[in-house]
Amino acid sequence: MFKKVKTTWVSHLPKACYVWNWTGSSSSSSSSSSGWFKGGTFEDLTLLHISYCPRIVQVIHFPIVSHALDRLETLEITWCGDVSVAFHGYDLPRRFRAWQFPKLKHIRLHELPKLQKICNFASRIMTPELQTIKIRGCWSLRTLPVVRTGDPWWGTILPTVESGNAVECNCEKKWWDMLEWESEAHASHYKPIHPRHYKKTMLRGSVLSIGSWFDELCPPSSSQLAKGTWSLIILIIWHIWRQRNDRVFERIEKPINQVITEIKDEISLWSMAGAKHLAALVGRNSSE
Repeated sequence: MFKKVKTTWVSHLPKACYVWNWTGSSSSSSSSSSGWFKGGTFEDLTLLHISYCPRIVQVIHFPIVSHALDRLETLEITWCGDVSVAFHGYDLPRRFRAWQFPKLKHIRLHELPKLQKICNFASRIMTPELQTIKIRGCWSLRTLPVVRTGDPWWGTILPTVESGNAVECNCEKKWWDMLEWESEAHASHYKPIHPRHYKKTMLRGSVLSIGSWFDELCPPSSSQLAKGTWSLIILIIWHIWRQRNDRVFERIEKPINQVITEIKDEISLWSMAGAKHLAALVGRNSSE
């Protein structure tokens, strides 16, 4: 199952809850289960990209086995508002204390307000080759992987990393200040980089949560349609301003084909978000 897959690109699946949901047991005698247990699935995967899938709650749900995701180099999850954990594992070995991503170099997590962990199945995640990490709008995420572990891999004491060798973490300052660290040595694995246009007073959350925030500010006499319309207008203005700041301050230059594709993606996103928000308002009005 997917043993030779090297690239997985999942986008615009409004009803999908998982990219892969393996509900069997790793100890099962079936051929499919034994194939997974021996590292026969996603063993060669190098790129995993998930975007604009609003109902995905877990990217991969699977039993813990050797070699799965060992070659993963890039992990990108963006605009998936219901994701709470990327990799959900079960059937844990008794002495399982940490999970390695030995080849993982790049992590990008963008607008995932419910994301709490990258993995649920270990107290420690190790990414010895990590080079870049960029995080935006992941306000429920409280921990980052261990980057430098030294020798042996499974030691309980983490070495301190010099600032010149630390991984740059591009993120909001307020989010960085809320992170929880295993130790001071763990914190030394990263060097924060904060974009200048992010301020403490900036609205936080997904497009839908900001819409709910605006809805609460409207007086009770306002019609539901007016609330929904004005909240969506505020969301669009906020989003355009944020994208503009990314381009200006981070000096992002993109080819025209990529810009057109992103515009189409955003139109699709706003359509889904607007329909969901207005439907919620209409439903609440009917119940009242």
